[in-house]
Amino acid sequence: MLFEVKGAEAVRLADKPLSPTLKARMGTGGNNVPCIANLLYVRKLTPKECERLQGFPDDWTKIPYRNKPAEQCPDSPRYKAIGNSMAVPVMRWIGTRLSDYLQQA
Repeated sequence: MLFEVKGAEAVRLADKPLSPTLKARMGTGGNNVPCIANLLYVRKLTPKECERLQGFPDDWTKIPYRNKPAEQCPDSPRYKAIGNSMAVPVMRWIGTRLSDYLQQA
């Protein structure tokens, strides 16, 4: 089960096995990261799982941060970067359709 925590008391359950929208506020605290639950545990999606949902290679958002090496990049700016991005497969699909259309004109 996937769900998103919104504030201290509100939870939005997904009725299908789809992830909620990944938003820039995911990196700002306040439990804004989508979660996965089963009978044994509840956990947040990891930055790597969010990267995969957006179509990025693993660890794409793990970059040097505030004069620290990429290996020490905290999760918050990674979540925020993912939420500020657009899904690669969707952008590729739109670009291909635009290119095909422009070649016909």
